[in-house]
Order: sequence, then structure tokens, then C-alpha cells
Amino acid sequence: MVAVFAFITMIGTTYAWFTIGQSASVTNVELTIQTATSLMILMDDEDDGGYNMVDDETFLLNPANYVTILSNANILSEYLFTSIVMEPVTTENGLDMIRQDLITAASASPAVPGQYIQFSLWILSQDKGVTVATMDLDIASDIDNTDQQDAVVDSIRLSVKTADLLTPYIYGYDKDYDYQYTAGTTIDSDVKDDLIALHGLYYANATVANQCTDVLDDAHTIATLAADVPEKVTVRIWIEGWDYESNNNILNATFTIGFGFIVKAVL
Repeated sequence: MVAVFAFITMIGTTYAWFTIGQSASVTNVELTIQTATSLMILMDDEDDGGYNMVDDETFLLNPANYVTILSNANILSEYLFTSIVMEPVTTENGLDMIRQDLITAASASPAVPGQYIQFSLWILSQDKGVTVATMDLDIASDIDNTDQQDAVVDSIRLSVKTADLLTPYIYGYDKDYDYQYTAGTTIDSDVKDDLIALHGLYYANATVANQCTDVLDDAHTIATLAADVPEKVTVRIWIEGWDYESNNNILNATFTIGFGFIVKAVL
């Protein structure tokens, strides 16, 4: 394992595709990123529009600017996740987030209220080229009611986008897109197929059918890093409005979400 994320997100009010006017406020985020071996991480400079290899090449290529552990304080200096308003959203391509009324959803980045969370970082592999996959997606809720707890967990989605991917991979526990949003009407079958196709395999010690694998080589590659050449990773976290569990039963939800990066192979 070469990188570990730990997200703790406190959610209030209502998650519901039906009641899109009622939103969820994120009151606290705890995120730590830890690396080992040859992989190092740098938070993107969101306040100044983000780093790029044209204007910031010297900075991005310098390993001294990267760290093996990013504390929550480091992350919150770039991403102030303190006043985020989240609403159920969906996507047909993993890139463009839309609300139920087809209005484009806004990301809550860095401290602007939006319908989903987005942040970026740079990954650097020293000395050798590697292929990288995501690992150990972990979503949990502490709601007392077990059914509601499962509903929270199954409604959450996370996506990872790099320059190597035309569209991001989406990760979640439950590809349940049979939500009937009005009497006798279900999600368009083409949209449903598109959403399911975007889901990727991540590596984990315990498998969930069609969503993760305990065979590292089977996990989808999210980045192929050349030695000493960094790559930008964009992460999104949202409530999937088309998921069957995204409804009014999810009240005062509290959930934690975590995932990691792992080296699949050395090139």
C-alpha cells in the first residue's frame, strides 16, 4: 500500500432525490494521506487555480516539495471543507455532475458551497515507473437504524480521475439504479447502463462482486507514472441521486469514507 486516505464527514438534514431543496451540510472533514516506498503526495494549490506542468514544472518535479504524510491541517490549508452544502446528483460520463432538474451541479472546492466534494493532489513516484490502482474503499455510517445505515453507505459514490483516464472510474458499494422517482417511471435504461459501466474494480482484501477484487492485477489502473514525473489526481465524493437508497429515510446521516492507492506493478 502506498497511499491511504481517511475521510470523516459529518452530514446533517436530509439526503433525498425527491426533496432536492433540503440539503446536507458538512460540518467536519478529517483527511490524512499517508505514503510509503517511492510514492509521494502534494496537495494541489486550489486557491491559485491549481498547479500545471507549464507554469509550475520546476516546482512539481522537485521531490523536496512532496511529503509522505499530509496532515488534516495541511489539507485544510487548501480545502476548507467547513461550509459545504451537498445535494443528490448524478452523472452520465463521470465528469459532469447534474441535479435532478438537469441544472449543472457545483463542486464545493475549495470553500464554496456546492452539491459535491472535489479536491486534487499530485502523485510522484521516485526512481522507478509504476502502475497505480485504488484500494480498500471504506464507507461506514453510525446511524442507529441498520437499514438507514445501509442506505447511507449504499448511496455514496467516489470517483478518481487522472490524465490517463478519458472518464473517471466510479466506486461504490451498491450499483442499484432501479429507483422509481415517479409512479410507473424508472431511470432511463441507457443512463443506467452508462452509470454501471463507469464503475471500476478496486483492490481490497475482501471482495464485493463486480466492484472490487482481491487479485491486485485485476484492479483497474488509474495512473501509469513515469519515474520522477508527477500526475494530477482529481477526487469527487457525492450522493448518487439515482441510487435506490437515496431517499427521505436518510436523516441526520453521519458517514466516514476512506480509500487508498496501491502500486500494481513496477515498470
